[in-house]
Order: sequence, then C-alpha cells, then structure tokens
Amino acid sequence: MKNRLIKKALCVALASTMVFGEALPAMAADGSADVQSAQAEVAFAEEASITYFSVGGQDTVSSGSVHISALGYGTEAVLYVNGAWYDSWTGSDYDGSWHVDTEFRGVAGATYQFKLVVSDDNGQTVSQESGKIYFEAPKFSRSRKPSEYVSYSTGDTGYRELGGVSVSFPFDSYVQNDIWYEVYRSTKPSGGFTKILSGVGYMYGASEVRYYDDNVKVGNTYYYMAKIVTGTDSYNKTSRVVETSAVAKVDCRLGTAELSVDRGAKGADITVCDYGAANQFDLYRSTSKTKGFKKIKTIYTPEYTDTTVKAGKTYYYKVVPKYYDASTRAVSKGTASEVRGVKILMGTTELTAVQNTKSSVKLTWDKAAGANMYEVWYMRSDISGDRYKRAVATKGTSCTIKGLASGAEYSFKLKSQSVSGGKVICENVTYKWLQTGYTESVRELGAVSSTVSASKDKKNLTIYTNLKWNRVWGASGYKIFARNNYTNKLEQVAVIKSAARNTYKFKNTGSSSKGIKYYSAYVVPYKGKKQGEMTSVSVNYIPLAKNVKAVRKSTSEVRVTWSAVPGADSYTVYRMNPVLGTTQWLGQTKSTNFSDRKLTTKLEYTYFIQPSTNVSGVNCSIDYEAAKQYKAVYTHAVGTPKMSGASNTGAKKITVKWSSVTGAKNYVVYRATKKNGKYTKIGTTSSCSFTDKKAAKGKTYYYKVAAVAVNDGGCAAQSAYSKTASAKSKK
Repeated sequence: MKNRLIKKALCVALASTMVFGEALPAMAADGSADVQSAQAEVAFAEEASITYFSVGGQDTVSSGSVHISALGYGTEAVLYVNGAWYDSWTGSDYDGSWHVDTEFRGVAGATYQFKLVVSDDNGQTVSQESGKIYFEAPKFSRSRKPSEYVSYSTGDTGYRELGGVSVSFPFDSYVQNDIWYEVYRSTKPSGGFTKILSGVGYMYGASEVRYYDDNVKVGNTYYYMAKIVTGTDSYNKTSRVVETSAVAKVDCRLGTAELSVDRGAKGADITVCDYGAANQFDLYRSTSKTKGFKKIKTIYTPEYTDTTVKAGKTYYYKVVPKYYDASTRAVSKGTASEVRGVKILMGTTELTAVQNTKSSVKLTWDKAAGANMYEVWYMRSDISGDRYKRAVATKGTSCTIKGLASGAEYSFKLKSQSVSGGKVICENVTYKWLQTGYTESVRELGAVSSTVSASKDKKNLTIYTNLKWNRVWGASGYKIFARNNYTNKLEQVAVIKSAARNTYKFKNTGSSSKGIKYYSAYVVPYKGKKQGEMTSVSVNYIPLAKNVKAVRKSTSEVRVTWSAVPGADSYTVYRMNPVLGTTQWLGQTKSTNFSDRKLTTKLEYTYFIQPSTNVSGVNCSIDYEAAKQYKAVYTHAVGTPKMSGASNTGAKKITVKWSSVTGAKNYVVYRATKKNGKYTKIGTTSSCSFTDKKAAKGKTYYYKVAAVAVNDGGCAAQSAYSKTASAKSKK
C-alpha cells in the first residue's frame, strides 16, 4: 500500500513537473523520502483534479479544427462543447490519472466554449472552462463577381434540351473550416428568394460555394444567392446566417443564333450554329437586306438547303431560334440572327482528276444546280507565263484530256455555266491540280474495305484490308511495308512489280495473348532502284456489323438486328440523328439485337453497330458514309388507329369510333361517299370518337382516321390512315 501511494505521489509530481516545470521533492536514500510531502501529494491524488487544460492557442480558428489537451486525476473526465456532451475519458485503475488529446472540428461562423468536468469516487467534481473560440467564416469576394454557366445536352430521344444552371460564389480566400451553406433562387433581382437547396449544404473547406440547379425552364431568368450559415447540430441549437453573397443573374432565355449561307450544289446551303437549347428555327428570306422578310420554313436540323432559289438573284436570310418543351408543350422564342446574303450564280461542284494513260488525264464532276453547260480548261502550272486553254465544252460530267506531257504539273479549271441564247448568264469555277508521270509518293491511298475471320474460341483473328491508290505513271511498281508490333521492326511485306496494279489485299493476324501484329501499312512507289516516299494507311480496323435492320415493334420500341462479326465478343450500338449531327451511345450487348426505346416520332435515326474483340490493338470506327449494309436508317411513325366502327346515332348524324394511340395529340377524321373514293377532312378531335352531323338521309358514308402526334422537338407527324368504316344515314 505504501509503494502504491508513493507511486501515485510520484505521478502527481511528474505531471506537475511536465506542466508547470516544478521540481520533485527530496527523497532519502532508504526510500522513505519526505513523508509529509508525499502524504500531501497522495491526499491530492485521491481527489478529482485538473492539472492541465488547453484548447487551441488562439481565440479564432482558421485551420479547420482546434486541438484540445488536458491532464489530471479522477474517476472520469467529461468534455462539454457549448453545454453538450462531446467525449469522456476514464481514470486509470493503476493511479486514477487521465489524459485528453483530441481534435474538434467546428462549423465556420460558429462560436464554441469548452468545459472539462472531472469526478471522483466520492462524488466530488472539479471543472475548468475555456474562453470562447470562434471558427472563422469565409467572406464572399467583392472584387470577383459570381459566375454562372448554363448547360445543354442531347435528350434521350435526340433533341437538344436545357440541362441546368451552375452558379459559383467565390470567397476572398480558401477556407479550411467546415462550411455549411444555403442557396436561394428568385425570378426577381430583389425579393422573392426561396431556398432551393434541400437541407444545408456541406463542404470540407473550399474557395467558393457551387450549386447546380437542374430544375430550370427555358425562357426564364433566374437570380441566385448563397448564404453561409452555422446550421443546427448538437452544439449549435439555432442556425445563424454569417455571410451573404452577391446576387448572380442567369438568363435561360433563348438568345440569338449564328447563321451562315453559302452557294451549294443544289441551291443556298444554310447552316445554323446555336449553342443554346433551341431545337427548331424559323427561317426567313427576302431579296432585300432590310425589308420584305417572309417565313419560308421551320427547320428542325442545323443544316438546310433552299432549293427554290433562282440563278442570278441575291437572297438574304435570317433565323429565329425556338425551343419546344416536350413536357409542357410551350414554345419559347429567341431573337432573330444577323442577316446573311448569298448571290446564286450557279451551284458548286467538286472536280476530280486522275491520270489514266501515259499522256492523258480523266476529269469527273457532279452536276451543278442550274448548270446546262460545262467548260474544261487546263494549263502547265510549272511553266511561267502559260495560259489556260479550253479542252472541251460539254453537257456531260466527265472528259479526258490527251496529249499531256509526262512529269509535268497541270492546273485544271471547270466552269459550270448557265447558258441561254448562246450567252453565258452566270458561272462558277472549280480548280484541280495534278502532276503527271512519276511521283515520289502514291496519291489517294485508302482502305476500300475489310473482312475478318476468327477461330472458334475467338482468341485468334485475321483482318484482310483491301488497299487502293492512284496509279503512279512511270513507276516500276510498289513496295508494301508494315511495322511489326511484336518486334518493333519495319518489315517488307510484298513487292508489286507492275505500276498498273494499284490494289493490294493486306493480311493482318492477331491473338488475345499478343494483340494485333500490325497497326499500319505503307505503300511506296519505286522506279528501278530508286525508292519513293512512304504513305501510310491503317490496317487494324475491322468492319462494322453488316445487314443492320431496324424494325418497329411497338409505339415505344424499335428492334435493331445485325449479322454476327467473326471474332466479336460484344457490340456497341450507336445512333445518329440530323438534329445535332452527333452520335449517341445507346448500349452494349453480346447478342446481335438491341431494343431502342428512346424514341420520338418524325425524327430520322441512323443505327451503327460497332463490334469489339478481345485482341488488343484492333479498332472499329463509325463511317457515316458507309454502305447501306452497315447502317439502318429509321423514322419512328405515329401509331395507326384501329377503327371500331360507324353507326347512325341520330338525324343526319353518324358517330365514328376508334382505339386510342399512345402519344397522339389529336385525331383527324376523313369522309368519302365511296369506299375507294376521294376522302375529305371533316374534323379534328382529341377524343376517340367523332360525330358527323352533316350526313344526308339515305346516303352511305365511309370514314377513316389518322392520329397526329407532336414529337419532342415540336414537329407534328400524322399516322397512316386506319381501315375504313361505313354507315348509312337512315334517320
């Protein structure tokens, strides 16, 4: 017992020395020491005591947390924060000592007071309280304004829609303390603000408050502000606003669109560039830049060709962007674009030049809108002072120019003309350059097509890529090279000993363990011992899936099917539509069919199926100009009503009934006096019945119905006609 008491006294003394730097009492050599001093220390140790208590080191905290430490004796030590229990520590069974070493994270803007209460076995308590500690709150910047961003996205069915609003309220500096905040919104610049944040936002230190609001509508202007609050928890019973931001204005109204107009092959090519939510545009046209504009069409895609223009005239265009909200059917309008004009002289066309003999070049082109005559001119561009000479005047779309020099450079000029009465009313000019004879590199090298074969376990495959290029006249032949991915060495794969042979079937092997052998092939012309320059082409691409078909299954589903691709272990389904010209990822499957349920009517969808293999390095890209067998073009139609029948329901009245069609806005009723006669529209209704009140007594009438739906872009579409129903007006 004596040793234990002495140990307790020593512990107290050690604690006193650690905290206050006091000296230990003197002790005799025989271990008895100063008995009176030891007994005094023992008596003190048996009671609850706090020998050291420290909360941080300053009144304001900006580091995120405050450090709390304490020493003493007793049965239990309890720490309270703002009067609420925070944590407790039990005294040691050995000597009753306890030790506190903990962190407390406070909320920015809140003030805390810490109290330590220690009790002993006798029910006695001692306590010690800190001063008030303030956790620094952030200050919203007054030099930097709130920033905002309106995001737009492609909706599930393919039309552009408003995504949401992102607002940011910057602080003066980065704050490490925990921040609680609220966000408010109004449709007025001052007043009417309501909290839009569910509960209270939380950030573990930040330099700004950010919020994304996806509950917004096109056509509205919104005002946002943020508040830093203390919130309520175990230590803060009442929430208090400690800082309020400036107001951020976000305009979700449609603005204006950018318009470009060019002379195209078939008329005036119009391109609308809109970075907002517009999903349709009213197109206006005039022959005057300042007046007389008339709406000629509502377009739903960013590209449109006005084919009604006439040669020799100048036309001016402008567009008004609009947004159709599919959920509310409301239409919002923006402001008109700047006026853009174009003079319709003649449609444009591309000119192609290919050397087809040692001394001749064949030129080809497409028909140009408005042209009835074409003139082809040429000259030596490598001879200074040479002039264009007319080679031919033709109504066709090709010609061959003979008698050309080998190893020369030529410039060809195509004049697309509108000729009337022997006079050229207007014309367009297109140029093309070509070097005849031997060239150091091949021209127009490309992969014409590819096929693939694979082992049954799909671990090994072979890609055959058909290469083609323009013949190099004067060459002895061509060499085919490829870099081996396994050895990283350039290999000569083949030698073609005839310049007339300008195709090659490249074989490329691969496995799941080693990957594909070659990424690219190189074609090099050679003349005798002289070797030309390398031109590369990719040979690691497998083709898209073939025989793609899209078939309507129901009002809300289209089934896409395709043929299996050898070696493919999965397929990715893509869909493109002309509204934005973008490709949508629809899904991935291991089967050869896919159901698309993200549809809207009267919007053309093009489906592509991209196969994937387990052989690394093998690619497959979407080719938008691919042959028909690699894609399926599909437009989802409105469902056709099923006719229930027609009956004479009163004097000069015949009532027609039919089944409802999902998504139909209304129904159009048509009538004829003969089953295969001419049907005339007699009414429109939103219900599934219609009463014809102009049925003459004694006559038999025939009826059919069509459903009308408005798609997600606001474009109306009508279904096919229902089967006919007839009734005789007997009353």
